[in-house]
Amino acid sequence: MTGVYLLGFEEGLVPLKVKQEKQPQGLIQLNEEKNLFYVTLTRAKKGCYLLTTQHRWQKKVQASQFWQIIQGEPVQMLADPVLTRRAKVKQKQVEKSRQSSLF
Repeated sequence: MTGVYLLGFEEGLVPLKVKQEKQPQGLIQLNEEKNLFYVTLTRAKKGCYLLTTQHRWQKKVQASQFWQIIQGEPVQMLADPVLTRRAKVKQKQVEKSRQSSLF
């Protein structure tokens, strides 16, 4: 059996954000999605990979609120080395541009 991959582990996707007119119904749906998340974690025999991004649809996003559920568990955060390198290069370019605008 392979690991479980959960793509889009971001607020608004997990749990899915839908317009709720009545709060109790929204709470029931949140509990159901939390239960499904627990099932996902318990089915992962060789690992559970929760993938998120920093930007989606040109908007900055945050990790899912369910991330708090698994904190304290044996969780290892991994970063994509290519994206990390690109972010560092971009940051250096911004700093250089800022410095050159001073003169």
